Amino acid sequence: MTSPAKAVEQSSRASANNRCRFSTANERFLYYTLLRRYATCHTESMARGWESKDVESQVDAAEERARIAKQPKLTAEEAARHRERDSLELSRKRVLHDIETSRNPGYRAMLEAALKHLDEKLAALK
Repeated sequence: MTSPAKAVEQSSRASANNRCRFSTANERFLYYTLLRRYATCHTESMARGWESKDVESQVDAAEERARIAKQPKLTAEEAARHRERDSLELSRKRVLHDIETSRNPGYRAMLEAALKHLDEKLAALK
């Protein structure tokens, strides 16, 4: 049995007007109608992969929620201390990077003083 697309192509080749793939609008309509009807969905082969990845991400999210639920609840004061410490550590990293890349001795001295100050504040938080 020939496919519907081949049947339409053969009939269009047999037509007198060979300048176009389809000699009439009816042939073009028939071709695209049959093609839509018998063609598989372009996502059909991808659906399983997407579903498995979606399931995997849902499992990961559930595990993350369970891990967070097991952690002890912090008081407002403890949470503020953690935020302050994280902020100071990020500032310290930036200052260290700036020290490594700076060429101006005055600017480097200012950065080293800032690093010393940050280290003191971090030590006080511990």
